Amino acid sequence: MKGNTFYHQLGRSWAVGIESDDPEEIKSQDYSWYNHGAYNGKLHFLSERFAYIWTNEAKMKKYFYNSSLAFYLNKYDDKAKFAERAARLLARLRFGNMTSETFIPHSNCGAYSLAEKISKGSGGMDKNTGGFNDEEEWKQTATHYYMNA
Repeated sequence: MKGNTFYHQLGRSWAVGIESDDPEEIKSQDYSWYNHGAYNGKLHFLSERFAYIWTNEAKMKKYFYNSSLAFYLNKYDDKAKFAERAARLLARLRFGNMTSETFIPHSNCGAYSLAEKISKGSGGMDKNTGGFNDEEEWKQTATHYYMNA
């Protein structure tokens, strides 16, 4: 089985999951992402057949272009102009065909319901999101929060 890749967007950071029955395929994908500048961190294993890396959208797009360009330059070394155009198209296709999957749980986030806030009439209007926000009420219900000392 050839490896599958998934992404999980968490704000500006994106996790890219690599799934394969062959551990060597996971390593090969990891080396490819690292060598083409997608990340400079560590491969995190969730099981023997699934691992993920941390990156961002810009680095993912750059990775798809660089790896596609390397493929075409190896195949058509004397036609660099053709390779650049084909790599741009292939990179867009590869990025567009990735599947979004939720594979990293985030349990430290407090639950927030906009409908509940409106019905209670509590909280003030948040200028950034347009939603209601009452920080003190959130601190009472959140499992974790950090204060500057």
